[in-house]
Amino acid sequence: MSQEKEENFKKGPGVFLKVGLPAAIIAFLGIIISLIYRIISYSNLILKDLSNYLSKEKVSEVLLHERNTEITTGILSVGAGMLALFLALFIFSRFTEGLKEISQILKNAQKGDLNTKIKIRSGDEIGEISHSLNQLVDYLRESQDILKKRDKEIQDKSLELTEKIKELEGSSQETEEARLATLNILEDVEDARFQLKGEKERIEKIFLSLTDGLMVLENGEILLMNPVAEKMLGTEGENTLEKPLNDLSRFQNLKIVYQFLKQNTKRPISRQEIIFGKPELTLQITVIPIATNQDLIVFHDVTRDKLVERMKTEFVSLAAHQLRTPLSAIKWTIRMMLDGDIGKISKEQRDFLDKTYQSNERMIGLINDLLNVARIEEGKYLFKMSPIKIEDIVQDLVKSYKEESIRKKLILEFKKPKEKSPMINVDTEKITLAIENLINNAIRYSFPGGRVTVSLEYGKKEVEVRVKDSGAGIPKEQQERVFTKFFRGANVIRMETEGSGLGLFITKNVIEAHGGKIWFDSEEKKGTTFHVVLPVKS
Repeated sequence: MSQEKEENFKKGPGVFLKVGLPAAIIAFLGIIISLIYRIISYSNLILKDLSNYLSKEKVSEVLLHERNTEITTGILSVGAGMLALFLALFIFSRFTEGLKEISQILKNAQKGDLNTKIKIRSGDEIGEISHSLNQLVDYLRESQDILKKRDKEIQDKSLELTEKIKELEGSSQETEEARLATLNILEDVEDARFQLKGEKERIEKIFLSLTDGLMVLENGEILLMNPVAEKMLGTEGENTLEKPLNDLSRFQNLKIVYQFLKQNTKRPISRQEIIFGKPELTLQITVIPIATNQDLIVFHDVTRDKLVERMKTEFVSLAAHQLRTPLSAIKWTIRMMLDGDIGKISKEQRDFLDKTYQSNERMIGLINDLLNVARIEEGKYLFKMSPIKIEDIVQDLVKSYKEESIRKKLILEFKKPKEKSPMINVDTEKITLAIENLINNAIRYSFPGGRVTVSLEYGKKEVEVRVKDSGAGIPKEQQERVFTKFFRGANVIRMETEGSGLGLFITKNVIEAHGGKIWFDSEEKKGTTFHVVLPVKS
């Protein structure tokens, strides 16, 4: 109990003082009344003894006075008794009331109610007991509050401990799972290491047994080189690993490779051919990036292929030249016969000679195509470059095919741009041949009643020629082979059996030799559009 609460209680007179003082007074009054009663008794005895000496009137008066005294004494006795009884009852009720209140407080405390207090009405022993009991209840309530607080803290700690136990159990389970996973990973790593070792051995065997040369470079240094590459580059038996290419200039072939890689930094480099010195060696080089600073270089020996290709080209060129001379002689002889220079011929003879002349013309055309292909493969195709207007070439070609388009019942039109035609530097003969091949194909493979449109479009840096037809189109599965040698679509072979399949190959090489591009858009049975773009040069 606090100091303030203790000061509110002031100790007063005790119960014994409160009860004893009135009791003493009542007892004193009883003693007085008893003495009076005894005096009256003695006075009766005396009166009996004096009755012989006093007159009857005096005796009667004395007896009357005595009787009044007895009555008064009796009344006083009864009053004193009633007062004593009332005082006893009052003191008992006050005493029992305090005890009942104390008893009720104790019962409430047993039930857990510590918020009720005893009202202190006096400073006696009952008040002191009540005060002490109030202090005890306050102490118990404070202790109960502390216990509740500590109980809550214990519960919170218990919950926290439970959570930690759960976390520890979870982490323990996770640790066990992690341990098992680690063991599994280690097993997998061991298996992978074993497999990797076997794979490494297989790769090494493949690396050593390949017929192509292989070299791995890292930041310009040689990491690996198989025996075939060593033989090709002339470094057999030499220690070239972990050495920069530019430090190996004593090996002529390695020096050429280094200069080539230095000039061609674009990655990847594929199908680039290098001709080395004597003995003549032609290698096709492919550079494949395999890591951030690592490159795999593949050397493929195409010397024999190039030799065979050159021999084939020379044979085709020789055969074409040898065939063109007699075919030209046959052409002019037949022409003389048709013109009547040798003599008159019948109608039937003229028909036979016409067919022979057309067949001879096709043979001459095929020979010319073969010669053009031979020149293209030899790199000797363009040799008469001159500035011209592409519009003049296209317009002349369209006019030359007017009769053919009318014969096939086609609409042939030329869309001329409004802008002034720029000058371009080209080989006029070869460009004319390339565009003629496109127009010829468009007319040959279009259906009667169709349309062929040739248009031009000028830009600041290039001109575009478009040849659009509404013909047979190119099957989708065959479009990748359009610009290869001797290719003809399966659908057009049924329409036109004659043809060499060299026209688009020649056209593509002519356009690309001029620094241009060619492509097409086609859909079977709906037609084809060829696009030719040539650079404008001052």
